[in-house]
Amino acid sequence: MFFYQLAFISFGVPAALAISIDRTIAPRAPGVFACLDADFTAGCAFFDDVSGKCTNFAAPYNNAISSFSTDEGECTIFVDPDCCGASLGGITPAANLTSLPPGFDNAISSFRCYYDE
Repeated sequence: MFFYQLAFISFGVPAALAISIDRTIAPRAPGVFACLDADFTAGCAFFDDVSGKCTNFAAPYNNAISSFSTDEGECTIFVDPDCCGASLGGITPAANLTSLPPGFDNAISSFRCYYDE
């Protein structure tokens, strides 16, 4: 008899402790996902971005990126800091820089993106 009472109590406790968990994901600001290797395979990081603002890459990403993707919108990449020098616009999600015109793979230093508001 004691065993049945103990079993009932132990199985009843988890139900009493169950709580509701909100699993919604909070929206975040748009940004870019860049990787040191082609095809987003290694050395990846997310960079927060403000629409229309120039963002410079710091080490180890400066002049070393081979994959670049934006959450949404469109970006322009630049080979020099402060959004100067040679540039390539129209970058949309999932750009493998190894497949772009020569001079951009492992060469970009900054970017500027514009997002639909």
